[in-house]
Amino acid sequence: MHRRATTPKARAGTRLMEAAVAAALLVVGLVPATLSSATSVDPATGAGESVYVARASSGPVTAYPTSSTGKVPPARTLADPGLAGTVWDPWGVALGPDGSVYVQSFLSDATTLVFAPGSSGTTAPTRVFRVGGPDSRSIAVDAAGYAAVATGEAAAVIDIAAPGASGRAADLYDVTPVRAVPTSEAVWHPWPDILSLAGPGDVAAALVGAGGNAVDVFASGSGGGAAPVRSISGASTGLGSCGTGTCTQVSVAYSPVAQQLDVAVDDGAATRIEVFPVGAAGDVAPTCTISGARTRLARKVLTGIAVSPTTGTIYVMAKTKEFGGTGRVDAFSATRCGNVAPVRSFGDRSNGFSDAMGIAVGP
Repeated sequence: MHRRATTPKARAGTRLMEAAVAAALLVVGLVPATLSSATSVDPATGAGESVYVARASSGPVTAYPTSSTGKVPPARTLADPGLAGTVWDPWGVALGPDGSVYVQSFLSDATTLVFAPGSSGTTAPTRVFRVGGPDSRSIAVDAAGYAAVATGEAAAVIDIAAPGASGRAADLYDVTPVRAVPTSEAVWHPWPDILSLAGPGDVAAALVGAGGNAVDVFASGSGGGAAPVRSISGASTGLGSCGTGTCTQVSVAYSPVAQQLDVAVDDGAATRIEVFPVGAAGDVAPTCTISGARTRLARKVLTGIAVSPTTGTIYVMAKTKEFGGTGRVDAFSATRCGNVAPVRSFGDRSNGFSDAMGIAVGP
């Protein structure tokens, strides 16, 4: 491990607008079929979804209803099951197509632990695997069950594990990746939530570099080459850059409702959320930017970003600093841009999210 020290009325109107948008998109088939009556999630409003928070340094993964406001306790926790050959240091969390919870450890053996839907406490995972490491910071799981893990102590490599991958304790849970994809990351500044889906068969990676940051999109699964299929990069994107002295960090989340990539740009007084169409490529400007005093994002560190797969609501983990700084989850409407306030915010009652890293939203 190598860690850096580093007005009720208005809200009601916003929620009605989001519900109407989600319902319309459901009719035209943009809400994933996996979020159907087979789950407890309301496909129009997203009621029943949770925000999952990966909490580093042996902290549990905690889950909170997306309707949470104020200082709240978690509705559910996933704690270290204490398996031999694993180190519990959650940096990334993702939801699989069946609602399984994938917890990605950063330290040491950098194992991925997969928990059945509804698991809580020290319940044993259904399977464990290590597709690469150490210092594995982010994970994304596609509709077919392929798991992409960003790992490495230098430029990130995206290792892709086969659906159902499962290792043995005797082998430290090692599995062979179906693909190992090098990236253009040029500066080692490990950051959570740099991976996301980018459509049914693609994975997006938010990457930092001294010459400019980028969002590269790669084919998921066992097919595809090492080169990205498209890349968002250049001065017009506003993604910033990351050098040895100063670093604008970026993380990414995919909205299947709006068919867009939502990018958290961690940039001091100019910290913001930028939105690009999922098929965007080249030196393009974002179609929407959420920034300004009302957002309360200025000088916050955005360690996590996630999107409701039913409503498109954007969630960010906004902290005072990456390690040890208190934080909150802010939710922003999927239909508003500019200098807009969060539609709701919540923090953890016990420790104020001081150990929070990546986040995910799902059933």
